[in-house]
Formats: sequence, C-alpha cells, structure tokens
Amino acid sequence: MEAADMPRKKAATKAEPELARGTKIANLRASGRLIDKVEKGGERVMLNVRSTGNNQTTREPLEGMTDQQLTMRLADAMGTTSPEFIDATLVNLLTVFDAPTDRRATREINAALAVLDGMKPENEVEAMLVTQMVATNDAAMKCLAAISKGLHPEMWGNMSVKLLRTFTGQAEALAKLRRKGEQTVRVVHVHPGGQAVVGDVHNHSGQGRRGQHSENGGQSDAADNANEREALPSPNPIGEAVPIPSSGRQEAVPNARRDQPRRPDR
Repeated sequence: MEAADMPRKKAATKAEPELARGTKIANLRASGRLIDKVEKGGERVMLNVRSTGNNQTTREPLEGMTDQQLTMRLADAMGTTSPEFIDATLVNLLTVFDAPTDRRATREINAALAVLDGMKPENEVEAMLVTQMVATNDAAMKCLAAISKGLHPEMWGNMSVKLLRTFTGQAEALAKLRRKGEQTVRVVHVHPGGQAVVGDVHNHSGQGRRGQHSENGGQSDAADNANEREALPSPNPIGEAVPIPSSGRQEAVPNARRDQPRRPDR
C-alpha cells in the first residue's frame, strides 16, 4: 500500500477559550499582590515530612534551604528559641492530623505552619493557642463533612457547634493575651454641654467600682450605668422652680373612705 493511499488522520484542534479581559486583569493584579507579599517577607515557612519507619517521621528542608535555615524559620514562626518546643509542636500536629501518607502529612503540616507563621506568636503560650485553634478547626471541618454525608447529623451537628464555639473562645483568649489585660474604652457620643456617655468598658481586673468584685463577669458596665447618668442640661441654666399653690399652707391628706357606706345597689 502506498503512502498516498493510507488514511490521513486529521489532528483534532481544540480552540482554547480565551479569558475575558476582566479575568486577565484580575489575575495580573493577584499575581502582583502575591509577589509584593513575598518580597515583604510574607512567604510562609514550608518543609517536607518523611517517614523513617517504626512510626517515626523526620522533617526535611525544601530544596535550596539548609536544615539550620529551616530551624530558624520554624523558631520565628512559633515565637520560640527552643528546638525541643519546635519538635514537640510538629509531633502534636502530626498526631492530630494522622495523615496516611508522607505527601498528605506534608500538606497538613505546611497548612498549619502557614497559620502559625501568619499569626506570628510572640511566645510559646501564643504558639500553643494557635496550634489548638488549628486542631479545633480541623476537627470542626471533619464534623461538618460527616453531616454532609448524612452520618448521624444531630450528633455531628452538636459536636461541630461545640468545636466552633471553642474556636471562638480560643481566638478571644489569644486576643486578650495580646492585649495584656489593658483596659479598652470607646466614647460613643458626647452631648453638647454635658458629660460623655462611655460604652464598651472592659474591666479585665475583675473588680467593679470602689474596689468591689464585679458580678457581671467582666462585661461592659455601660448598660448598668445607663439609668445612673445625669439628666441632660436644661436650656435654662438656672432651672425653673416647682410651682407652689397660692394658699401657701399645708393641708392634711384626706382619710381613706373606709367608714363611709357604699353606694346603694340599684
């Protein structure tokens, strides 16, 4: 058979859809912002996790990074100078995630390190709180996934609500720890010629006025003091006197009509 007689197969050409102009501009802007974050030191620390047998794993630096540089980046991300604390934190995260493969474990660890590096804890206590937040969020997401699969939605729903509330409490504890117990006062409004109405008064010392213990759990006292505020100033700065009856003498209050007969029934 000659070559001319052989059937020719035309290569299927698929015209790739062109991106819209707006999408291209958005992609360019996103790339610019990402490069700007990396240049400003916003690149998150990453590593590789490799199993060594007997349920043992080791961390390895990425290509182009030495082990010493990786340790320094991890110490900066966790706010510590202790290599033992770094190893203990990584072991705790690996235990929580319980990834079946090295690739999965590497992905989970790098995601947790991204949160730690982004929050920039100042000490080991803040690093532990952030690590707990990562573990709590992972557990909550697993519970929500179980609900979507229809596996005992009521049980997993209650558990997810508890975990999400725990996450919120951990975030508030971290914020309070970073405030270092400082008092926050926000002025809501100042009446002309009068006193300022103050709201969102956070008393972190747990004491109320006059050194007494506060019974409102450290909440705002603005609502409790709402009825104790002074009246607004009158247009007349001197004020007007209460009118006095023209008689000028005191009269006795009439007695109750207990002894008088009732009206006759009709």
